[in-house]
Amino acid sequence: MRHTQLSSFCETRKYAPTSPVTAKALVGADPGRVPATGAFNRSRRQTAASNLFLPGTGTSVTHPWSPNMTALLGIDLGTYNCAAAVLLDDGCEISVSSERSDASAASELERTKPFPSDVLFNETGEIVAVCERAKVIAVEHPHLHAWGLKRLLGKTYIEALSQNEINRLVLPVQPDGGTGRCVLEVGERLVRPEEGCAAILRHIKQAAEHQSDQVFTKVVISVPAYFDAISIGATREAARLAGFDEVQTVPEPVAAALATGVLFTPHPCRTLTVDLGAGTLDVAAAEIWRSEPGPAGLNCLCRKNTGDNRLGGLDFDDCLVDHVSEVLELGQLTDEERYRLRRAVESTKILLSTEPVAMVTVDIGGRQRSLELTRRELEQALHNHRGRDLLKACTEQVHAALAGAGWKPQDVDHLLLIGGPTAMPCIRNLLRGIFARSPQILAQIDRPDADSMLAVAQGAALYARSQTTNRHPYGYGYVAVHNEPLGDEGVHLQRRSAEILVPCDSVFPGQAHEEMAQLAFYRGDKVVVVEIIQHLPESQRSEGEYRFLGTYELAMDNDFFMLDIAQRLNANGELETTLSNRIGFESVTFVGVNGMRRLPVKLPVERKEHRRMAGGAWCFVPDYQGGVRRWAAALTDKVRTALIGAVQADVHVDACLERMDDALAAASAITDERSINELDRAGRSLLARAYELRLVAEADRALMAAELERARRCCYRFESSLAKVE
Repeated sequence: MRHTQLSSFCETRKYAPTSPVTAKALVGADPGRVPATGAFNRSRRQTAASNLFLPGTGTSVTHPWSPNMTALLGIDLGTYNCAAAVLLDDGCEISVSSERSDASAASELERTKPFPSDVLFNETGEIVAVCERAKVIAVEHPHLHAWGLKRLLGKTYIEALSQNEINRLVLPVQPDGGTGRCVLEVGERLVRPEEGCAAILRHIKQAAEHQSDQVFTKVVISVPAYFDAISIGATREAARLAGFDEVQTVPEPVAAALATGVLFTPHPCRTLTVDLGAGTLDVAAAEIWRSEPGPAGLNCLCRKNTGDNRLGGLDFDDCLVDHVSEVLELGQLTDEERYRLRRAVESTKILLSTEPVAMVTVDIGGRQRSLELTRRELEQALHNHRGRDLLKACTEQVHAALAGAGWKPQDVDHLLLIGGPTAMPCIRNLLRGIFARSPQILAQIDRPDADSMLAVAQGAALYARSQTTNRHPYGYGYVAVHNEPLGDEGVHLQRRSAEILVPCDSVFPGQAHEEMAQLAFYRGDKVVVVEIIQHLPESQRSEGEYRFLGTYELAMDNDFFMLDIAQRLNANGELETTLSNRIGFESVTFVGVNGMRRLPVKLPVERKEHRRMAGGAWCFVPDYQGGVRRWAAALTDKVRTALIGAVQADVHVDACLERMDDALAAASAITDERSINELDRAGRSLLARAYELRLVAEADRALMAAELERARRCCYRFESSLAKVE
């Protein structure tokens, strides 16, 4: 009976304090080993128990661990700190504790997630400590210390440089020779950010396994809402390096929404989650409702995800570092001094959330320097940080999420505030301005009901058992290349345009979006190369609408082929691209774009090409497409004649015939390669369905397929290879 009560109580999933171990005992221990004391003592696991908050009571009960329980692990991989939670099969959820001592926090305001996102290397580039131990030792070895590696996942060196990510790190950062992505230079080694994140995840995995007496091969990791397929792929790679076999990801604001203490009903609750962490601001507009008791009955439909990867607590710290350095005229700082200044500024920023005035004190050049800061000075600095208004940027992201969901501020039923910086008075005030006409939301701003530090980890654990519909902010497609002959002999106009198959804000996992590529169907080398591009959300198009990611290749058996390109987003938001030959057996599917880069690309573009002599290419000639239209008309007549004697109609054949009529009309009105491609697709679909219903005999099907291939070949003419490009 007690377990039944616990299961029903635990639907709101509140964390409880855990028994900590002081960081002092860790110095000199193995870097990845969790101490076998307190909650981690495996020999006491049969009798040990964890505390669990009961919603609405302010009290906790004891929940015993059982080796027979099936548990799910959720990890909030944060920029500055991480957290983890375990969801038991009875619906109860328990936080994973660490070696950190709560006594190290001066107040409840300074309470943070249990696992710092810190990594410490030795002189040869090997990782020797992570999390709390790395943070403690880093005071004496700041030149070997790295933190905030999450902000480098999937980023190119150029992106990180333009976003001031590199200057924040003490360790030098270099571009990878193959992908251009960021790597850390430690001694003689080049270390990828994925390796550092993997060490942190491995440590959290060990802590969870010691605490629960279970082995976790599956994990759900939260990712920022702005993460694209490249960054998600890098996160999944880090998790696999950490020892996880199966990795799921969930947008951080969606995870936070799942973990809220609101008692949801079958009526959808419009929830806006503002997740302002150390590294990013994520905002999600979602509808949440309950279809049945327990985690499996929790449903979440994400209407709009938006975010800014240059808007977080670290950016606020950068702002204060600049302000203090300018006022105190500190000049050029050493690595150790810069490290101490950042720590001092961070503490002052936190203190200003409860006090109107705070003092920054730091040792620079062997003497103590101090500066008194007020809340007003902090707010003024945030309004103008290197020419950017950080508070205005926060407001814009909230409005973007509301507009994307089609909501007004007064339409929101519940506001969730996640992340330490949401406690800052200036952030609370800007939210009060947005929701000034909603008394219910104003009350929630004053009294948030979610654990701002641990809600994301809670929701990540819940995600695997909930019914969630997510949206991906980025779109994906390929570069369509079309060569059109001009009047002059040997002169062609090449058009390069964006063909988007997965639109921005697509639901994932989703169905594959397929398109016949607008490419010449003849290639002498029998290898087709497809350029993959990314379509940016409107909020990120200030420097261009598209980014080039990389290329995929498919080798063909023959020099004549018909290329199909299909793209979809899988359950983790990863891009899956399939290249296949419509008239052959060649096919390949690429999952993820983790090895690719992101470079701005301008589309559409046109250029003239003069082609001469040696070598060449096949180009589409509009005047030669009559054979395809005649073939399509003949097939349509043949199928309609066969249907006269059919016993009953077939809706699929009717749909194919309607599509064929539309394609014939379009090809007659506009003679271009796209219209012929659609006519080809419609014809092949109709032929296949007619053959299934025996409206067309096997011999006729093979004959008509061969006739279509010959007609398609006639649409192209060989032109000599380019000698000059205008």
